Amino acid sequence: MSLKVRMMPLMILACLLIAGPPATAQDRHELTFSAGGGSILVREGGGATPVFSFSYQFHFTKHVSAEGALDFFTYPFLTGPPDNQVRYRDDYTGAEAAFVYHFRSICDTGKCVPFVAAGIGKTTTDFTEIPAEIYYRFGAGVAYNFSGRFGVRVEARDEVISHLYGNGGPHGNIPSLRFGIAYRF
Repeated sequence: MSLKVRMMPLMILACLLIAGPPATAQDRHELTFSAGGGSILVREGGGATPVFSFSYQFHFTKHVSAEGALDFFTYPFLTGPPDNQVRYRDDYTGAEAAFVYHFRSICDTGKCVPFVAAGIGKTTTDFTEIPAEIYYRFGAGVAYNFSGRFGVRVEARDEVISHLYGNGGPHGNIPSLRFGIAYRF
């Protein structure tokens, strides 16, 4: 018997232990609107930017979730001739998928539930005309459920963007802090 076949039961058991018991049916879905601020870190340009997210989470278990989100931010940079440059803000929209791990049961109410998230997506200034570029999301935060339906969420996040449109196409990071309102159903 090959090593792969002998390790299969051990890998399945490890996955079940990590995942934990499934979430209850009424708590499996969550919509969150988040807003906050961040800073675009690039070699030229950049600066403060508002950040917004609209996300949907599906809770596979009380600890493991998949999240799909639409993210919005602006990229400020200088443009124009060297002797008469103006500050321009280009708006970006991104779509991403992420894995979220909650360190406590997401079904708990009245308790802080810390979490970590990692994901990948694509962002552009215009999905119809300008090619989208890859970005990676790394985040950590705390969720707090007031009831079985409503809660809040705070997340510190860094998005690593492979290419921003215009101004030489720099790579960038957007560290940000977001506050969100969540509705579970």
